[in-house]
Amino acid sequence: MTLDEFKNLLELYSGDLSRWPAGRLRDAVALAKQIPAAQALLDEAVALDHALRHYEPPQADLSALENRILSAIADVPAGSVAHPLDTPQPWTIFGWRPAYIFAPSGGLLAAALIGFMIGAAPAAHTEYLLDPSFYSVDMIMSGDADIYEGSLF
Repeated sequence: MTLDEFKNLLELYSGDLSRWPAGRLRDAVALAKQIPAAQALLDEAVALDHALRHYEPPQADLSALENRILSAIADVPAGSVAHPLDTPQPWTIFGWRPAYIFAPSGGLLAAALIGFMIGAAPAAHTEYLLDPSFYSVDMIMSGDADIYEGSLF
């Protein structure tokens, strides 16, 4: 095993030798014992693994954020913010806006109308079924092979 291969395996499997492939483990240990640079790389990878396993993120200071929010709320004069229900609404029917009634059902109504129009369309004419251009080659060869003899019928 070369030192470059050892570096690549360290990057792939980390400094935890239990994660390494069994066939490469014996060569890696022998290289780490023979070459001090390989041992230094292994020690560095083990230290990095240890630091990552035992890392604790710092606690966020939420008190400063809380103080800023509360001070911003305290600066708003009383009565300056109107409640949404206190403002005059555009024309309503018993307190309901027509958009609340028709908007959700408008899409369903359009879909029903389109479906009705498709369903009410006249059926295809069956008098053209004997026309040879109506049948594809695959239909003739697979389904009508017993009646196909150079022409359609």
